[in-house]
Amino acid sequence: MLGPILYLLYTSPLGDILRSYNISFHFYADDSQLYITFNNSIEVDQDNAIRRIETCVVDIIEKWMTLNKLKLNSDKTELVIFYPKHRQPPKPSAVSVGSEIIKPGNSIRNFGVIFDKCMTMLPHVNSVCKSAFYHIRNISRIRKFLTSESTEILVHAFISSRLDCCNSLFYGSPKYILQKLQRVRNAAARLVKLSRKYEHITPHLMDLHWLPIEYRIQFKVLLLTYTAQNGLAPFCLSDLLQRYAPVRNLRSSAFLQHMAHAHSPSQHQNSGTGYP
Repeated sequence: MLGPILYLLYTSPLGDILRSYNISFHFYADDSQLYITFNNSIEVDQDNAIRRIETCVVDIIEKWMTLNKLKLNSDKTELVIFYPKHRQPPKPSAVSVGSEIIKPGNSIRNFGVIFDKCMTMLPHVNSVCKSAFYHIRNISRIRKFLTSESTEILVHAFISSRLDCCNSLFYGSPKYILQKLQRVRNAAARLVKLSRKYEHITPHLMDLHWLPIEYRIQFKVLLLTYTAQNGLAPFCLSDLLQRYAPVRNLRSSAFLQHMAHAHSPSQHQNSGTGYP
């Protein structure tokens, strides 16, 4: 066990090899992920992408890993090809990794999130709902021995944490997918409030101060954007955002400047009024 810092230094040459092949990558501890894009409508482009991946992997296995006395775990090596749902799927292509042939799968798990080949997020949502309802049933068996406060704590620990985990990935998802998650949220609220199945849920959600799933997702996106713009997020997120600069002065920008100047603390001090 080298420790996190020494391990990162030990595996840092992998990034140099991948950059030499112009392949995008992401490292997390001992998990390495390679990304490459190609045009699905051009068969040669897909063949070139597969060939580039194979050449890069051979270079990593035969040179760097052999030199550092390491061995690739081909059993944990997975391949998935993402493509739009309403377009023609790419031809089946496998990648040779050493002596193993890795065939593309329908989905892949990444940090606990299931990414399907069409990026519908439906398999992951179904998995989250199945796990959440399992815990709702277990908590309901002991609900009569619990107070509302302790029940809410259990719900947040076992259910809300699953609904909020990586929920920014659901932004822009169809309504029927978000409704699956909202049904879990509603069932959890009924469990806390001991309400009947067909009782209107909105008053209970407002009393608990629980945002609907759709707005909870928007809140997560806004929070990530705020942290990225103010230097509170990792560089991999901050570098993706650029502030919008209009090519000409707009009437709205002049209005905002006027409002900011009118509500500045100095203006209130000069006028003798207190700053709210």
